[in-house]
Amino acid sequence: MNRLNPLNDFLFQKMLGEKGCEPQLKALLNALLANTGRKPLSEIEIIENTTLPPDIVGAKKSILDIRSQTPDRNKINIEVQLANEYNIGKRNVFYVSRELIKGIVAGQDYRKLPQVIAINILGFSPFPLERYHTSFHLREDLNPEFILTDVIEMRRS
Repeated sequence: MNRLNPLNDFLFQKMLGEKGCEPQLKALLNALLANTGRKPLSEIEIIENTTLPPDIVGAKKSILDIRSQTPDRNKINIEVQLANEYNIGKRNVFYVSRELIKGIVAGQDYRKLPQVIAINILGFSPFPLERYHTSFHLREDLNPEFILTDVIEMRRS
């Protein structure tokens, strides 16, 4: 008997990325974010439009597997990538940047910029690390305990 791969883009989106899938998505996110020190999510809103269209003609559009938002407007995106295309770092920065650009409007204070958490579920290991779960932030190189901002967080599971 052949089994369907739950990490197939279509199946993954159907199981976790459509309205009505909030309980499953919330459970997955709480499990993946459990060791971050943040409170468990009590609510999550699924954003069904997973395409971030370009702002100018000729620019690249972004298509995410799952987009979601917390009640305080923070964004959590999940991207499943089974094949290594050797671009996951830059791709993440691009996707997170697109969400940040949409986070505030002209005249709004930068302190209102929502946090964007990018979660990658990968079928490969992009780094020679023994740990399976990794987390990236913008930190000072010589003093990594100093985080520039918590607006961007990228996780690999």
